Amino acid sequence: MTLLALIAALVAAIPGQEANMDYDGVTRVEYIFTDSSVPPQYHRSFVIEVTRDSALVVVDSYGEVLARETRALAPDEFQSLLETLEEAGLTIVPEKENEGCTGGTTEAVVLYEGESEVFRGWVYHCAGEDYGTLEGDVETVARRIRALIPDLARLRE
Repeated sequence: MTLLALIAALVAAIPGQEANMDYDGVTRVEYIFTDSSVPPQYHRSFVIEVTRDSALVVVDSYGEVLARETRALAPDEFQSLLETLEEAGLTIVPEKENEGCTGGTTEAVVLYEGESEVFRGWVYHCAGEDYGTLEGDVETVARRIRALIPDLARLRE
């Protein structure tokens, strides 16, 4: 086996970013939902930022903040979220590029240790297909994070 072939084989064997993730060190989780391109009165994107003691949601329409709310978390809620993340098997993969689809929504998950970003992946849902850099059970993670904001549906009105 040539050196080049050996290097290629080793690179191909490197697992996704998830495999080396130490969830115990995560201090902040961000979930970002970007709505589809619709008129401003219907567009509702939002960010939920979760730390050990609180969950903050900011809802916007093309940059105009429509709602902002913070909720205190019980001591075990953040740890439960980290367990959900670990079980979901989120993995960063080479980008699966969009093949011309428009009008979809995007979800992103970003994890921090202190101020350092240690994980960032996104998935673009369009016409029943998923594109982007994030694989794993994104739906369960999104549902779990959204549940931390009981009034999310009202805030998105």
